[in-house]
Amino acid sequence: MGRIVEAASPLFYRRGLAAVTVEDIAAAAGLTKRTLYYHFPTKDDLIVAYLERWRTRIRATLEAGGEHADPLDTLLGAFRRLEREVARDGYRGCPFVNAVTELNDRAHPATALAVAYKEDRRAWFERLLVAAGIPSAEKLSRQLTLLWDGAMVRSLVHNSAAPVREAHDAAAGLIGVKPSQHS
Repeated sequence: MGRIVEAASPLFYRRGLAAVTVEDIAAAAGLTKRTLYYHFPTKDDLIVAYLERWRTRIRATLEAGGEHADPLDTLLGAFRRLEREVARDGYRGCPFVNAVTELNDRAHPATALAVAYKEDRRAWFERLLVAAGIPSAEKLSRQLTLLWDGAMVRSLVHNSAAPVREAHDAAAGLIGVKPSQHS
């Protein structure tokens, strides 16, 4: 199963969910369609596995910040990592937002996974803010999430990492530090 998801992931991310066929995935994985369907009875099951793979990878990155790291450095460091990510060739935006947009189905299990992922990010911001002793952490975490998501979209639309730099500085302002203090 891992091999199939591994083969499907770059295809889904680069080309989109609808454009990638089961035949494309089977060929990339070096399997027959029958074998693929044995592991994933529907393409939707594979889409969910693809997004679960992203969520698992991102959760590991979030948890890698470490208990002993300065929470504000960790938070602002995430914006700096995002800036590097959006500057990479092949950046196509958030796979979760892309999936929700492309599927356009509120009842699809991938949509529920996207909502859960977005809540993971917001809750992570909140945990860091609480750890730093920042008041109104829950409200501020929602604002930081809006900055995060907006920066990704603007970066994609404008093909520039500048919106993430601006979001970094805005996040620093919201949490009450000068960007240079935690850059």
